[in-house]
Amino acid sequence: NIMNYSNIKYMHVERLGTEAVEDLLVGKVYIFPKIDGTNAVVWSKNGEVHGGSRTRELSIESDNAGFFAYIRRQDNIKDYLVAHPDRILYGEWLVPHTLKTYREECWRKFYVFDVGVMGEDGRTEYLPYDKYSAELDKFGVEYLPPLAIATNPTIEYIRDRAENNRYLMQPESIGECVVCKNYEFFNKYGHQIWGKLVRNEFKDKHTKVMGCPEVEC
Repeated sequence: NIMNYSNIKYMHVERLGTEAVEDLLVGKVYIFPKIDGTNAVVWSKNGEVHGGSRTRELSIESDNAGFFAYIRRQDNIKDYLVAHPDRILYGEWLVPHTLKTYREECWRKFYVFDVGVMGEDGRTEYLPYDKYSAELDKFGVEYLPPLAIATNPTIEYIRDRAENNRYLMQPESIGECVVCKNYEFFNKYGHQIWGKLVRNEFKDKHTKVMGCPEVEC
């Protein structure tokens, strides 16, 4: 029972190499494309579909780039959540953000990248890809497939996957980032957490678009 929206907010994905994701790359690692839209979350309560942005619950009056209106029309998502009422769908609502080189037919769709289950203690646990992809396939719900599954991958191997990430992209374009998930991994603070590697070219573009940070020294 989701009482509080803060319980289902999506995790902060850490950059690879930081202390929070130390040892994430030990074992079986799923390397996923990261797509650049707006974060969205969907769940159900008493058979009714609810939607959220990264920070708040949505409504018809207070939508997020048309996501809530879209999600209420998706019968397959509603059917999935009615069949699995404890599931939380985390994904990307693909609307123009920094990267605008996705193929035309890919815009304004919801792509699931994680499925959570609300635990007894109120904390969200993330289902392994093999489990949730099989569930979502039965209902025809769209999700991001891994670019690679690797055992003990090196940073160089992951960087190579990032430089060849053309998922949903127009020809000649490359995605911004990859996310690495090890479903057996909990960090030393007891948190299940993922790591990301952002391509240098994207970092440069992002700084140009978003501006450099201003700090007091």
